[in-house]
Amino acid sequence: MKNFLAFIKLTRPINLVIIALTLFALRYWVLEPMLLPKGLQLLSSCGDFSILVLSVVCIAAGGNIINDYFDTKTDAINKPDRMIVGVVLDRRVALSSHGVLTFLGLFLAAYYGWITDSLRFVVLHVFVAISLWYYSTYFKRETPFGNFVIALLTGLVPMTIAFFDVFPLVKQVPEDVINELAEQGFSLGFYFKVILYWILGFSLFAFMGNLIRELYKDLADIEGDKKSGRRTIPIVWSEKGALWLVIGYVLIWVLGLLAAEYLWLDSTFTKIYLLVGLVLPMVLSAIWVFKNPKRESYKKASFVVKVVLFIGIAFSYFVKTIILG
Repeated sequence: MKNFLAFIKLTRPINLVIIALTLFALRYWVLEPMLLPKGLQLLSSCGDFSILVLSVVCIAAGGNIINDYFDTKTDAINKPDRMIVGVVLDRRVALSSHGVLTFLGLFLAAYYGWITDSLRFVVLHVFVAISLWYYSTYFKRETPFGNFVIALLTGLVPMTIAFFDVFPLVKQVPEDVINELAEQGFSLGFYFKVILYWILGFSLFAFMGNLIRELYKDLADIEGDKKSGRRTIPIVWSEKGALWLVIGYVLIWVLGLLAAEYLWLDSTFTKIYLLVGLVLPMVLSAIWVFKNPKRESYKKASFVVKVVLFIGIAFSYFVKTIILG
């Protein structure tokens, strides 16, 4: 039982739950409300879609395991009391688990692609699986590629909906729906672009948020990374330089949110939601770590970013009202 619990912890179950919730939320709170008013249906049932979600979760879990597999030297310095690979779980078991989970993820994605005529998009899963391997073995040790790679892969999670649910649907739109859109002054391409813009917005939100979070994690792990010979941003550009970069990232992130709210949302509710739930905690945490540059501050700020990202994804619940309102 101890080994099983250690294995579950190694996969980072909270992160996996957030991934699953993100996919379900975007599908049923963003995509479906935009399709139903036009008489369009989702390509697959909730049960079949769960297969796609499980495929993403499996690949992410495998990536988390292989990341810890190659991180034992650094973890022995940064978090010796929380090490699993090589202490609780045999290294060969961890490596095998990564292989099994990755293969299962690719197989499930291929199955879902086959039943929804989107098999070609399994290349996305292949790209993510390969990128997670190279992130753990190479990119994580070099600046600034590591942060960008993991942020990009996180940002691709919402885009899974676009690849497997939106793109294949375009070819199956009935002629009467196309004519109805034309009568309303919309082309089919424009209508689906609006859908994609919503999904892309969540992707960019996740990308920038994780870029900030990864930098906080690098700052927290600077001691172990130095002794392991890594070249992360805080090591190459100095701790102060990394803190200024955090400020820059947060500024870009905040300006992007405010611009989106002003240009496309523009309601009292969204203003309050974005300012109180997203902007305020992100800005305050950035200012706080700048004034208190120490390991515990960085770890707490990283947690704040994770909460903010969850609040941001939860905003998808209100998108239905915005779309239909």
